[in-house]
Amino acid sequence: MEKLARELAVRSSSSQAWYSHFVEANLMGTTALMVYEYFITLDDEVELIWKKPNSSVIKWLFLFIRYFSLTSQLITQTLSHELFKTLPVPRHGCMGIYVWRLVACQTVLTAVELVLIHRVNALYQNRTLMILLVCYLGAEAFALGFDCGIFCPRLDFGPTCLSNLSVNAVAIYGAIALSFQGIILYLTVRKRLQARRAGLIRTPLLTLLIRDGAVAFIVIFILQVGAMTYLTIESGVAFMQYWLLSLSSCVGCRLILNLQTLGSREEEERESFATIELTTQLSTTRSIASVF
Repeated sequence: MEKLARELAVRSSSSQAWYSHFVEANLMGTTALMVYEYFITLDDEVELIWKKPNSSVIKWLFLFIRYFSLTSQLITQTLSHELFKTLPVPRHGCMGIYVWRLVACQTVLTAVELVLIHRVNALYQNRTLMILLVCYLGAEAFALGFDCGIFCPRLDFGPTCLSNLSVNAVAIYGAIALSFQGIILYLTVRKRLQARRAGLIRTPLLTLLIRDGAVAFIVIFILQVGAMTYLTIESGVAFMQYWLLSLSSCVGCRLILNLQTLGSREEEERESFATIELTTQLSTTRSIASVF
């Protein structure tokens, strides 16, 4: 019996060590993805974002999404590395990183959803609709805060900080979060159908808004479902939270950059057209002058 108990203890210790390495590997992978995305889009950021006036809301949303995400990911990586040096991890350490991950993910997700609301506003130009969407977004953040305040203090953590919230604790937040994404998708598709009937479906701006909006919905929806699965399954997919933060940040920044790139291209085309028109007029004027 003693030999069996020792073997089980060794296996348990080995399993815990494997899991901690697995989580750290996913954390490093998501951090590497964010750093890679940062460097390949830095030129566009400097050209399209930094030059915008400080009064631009979209400028500050972009900077917050990008740099808060990077900072929080590095903080999480540092905390995880220190905590998992020795197992089992103390309960206060598990609670700290657990709540930090929840808050960081929701903060980035809220900023990205504000970008989506801004895009819907570009389609509808309806102030009342925007206020309702912002209130809905506030309800989502409040639901997560309620879960953190009421249910997190009752959690029991395993040696590698595994724990799980009850389904009831996640249900309200999940219903609000996923329905918000559904509303954004519905509003985007509805505008697409209206544009098709009006013969405007090939408009570059509308095409971009609809395409990027659909991609953002698919990515965020899948990641949110995965993250909420992690919250309710003790032995589940903890790494999904890291991917939620990382990919939400990438999606949010791309949404903004793609729209700004289109605007910059159209402005250049207008300037080019104006230059050609002015040159033509000057040439015509000179030709007339030479006749007289």
